[in-house]
Amino acid sequence: MTKESGFTLLELMIVVGIIGVLVAIAIPAFSEYRGNAREASAHSDAKNLIVLLVAARK
Repeated sequence: MTKESGFTLLELMIVVGIIGVLVAIAIPAFSEYRGNAREASAHSDAKNLIVLLVAARK
């Protein structure tokens, strides 16, 4: 008698499916995070430009 070790095809397909679901959930959240970061960066750049223009005017 030999004991085989390893995963069955069904087990591997289930793991791939679970990973796919997790990725489908994570991608929109990551995209929203990046959008918020870009918006904050643009807001900071605009504030810095205003400060620069006010300082240059004096």
